[in-house]
Amino acid sequence: FLGSNIQLLGLQLTDAARAGFIVQLTTVLVPLAEALLLRRALPPRLWAAVAAATAGIAQISVLGGAASGDPRGDALVAASAVMYTAHVVRLGEFAAALPALGLAKAKAAAQLALNVVTLGALQAGGGVDLGGWAASLTPAEAATLGGVCLWNGLVPSAFTTWAQSYGQSAVSPTAANVLYSLQPVTNAAIA
Repeated sequence: FLGSNIQLLGLQLTDAARAGFIVQLTTVLVPLAEALLLRRALPPRLWAAVAAATAGIAQISVLGGAASGDPRGDALVAASAVMYTAHVVRLGEFAAALPALGLAKAKAAAQLALNVVTLGALQAGGGVDLGGWAASLTPAEAATLGGVCLWNGLVPSAFTTWAQSYGQSAVSPTAANVLYSLQPVTNAAIA
């Protein structure tokens, strides 16, 4: 919840390509956290994979012509990377002992509750008007919005949360994060 929302705030202030590189700092932060906080010795081949993933992310994101960003946005995106790192490392501790579906349901429920509370607080404080824009939607726009919400709720949210929980029951946080670092490559291939 916090990582996603802080990243969104950062994206308002910095270039998306630059933010994409900064958030992939998790590729370095996860093995550091796993080695230092959990006192795990990581094999040299895993450190080599981390170095290769970091070099690839730099090549695509920074050397590929990413525009400069606002340091405040960069800092917010870096803070989100720290929060994502904490999530990956903690999930690595619990994923093998708990059912993946249960972990995914708990995460989704917590995110929903925190988002509802946040939107309620913003509405009450005058920071956002939830009723104004929703009342102006046409039926076709409402149907499209419903479809987008359904897709985003099921595929990039529910499925990936379950898949991450399931996958991390079998691999270390560092190995999982090296796989996550392929996201910019996948995005480029799809684009």
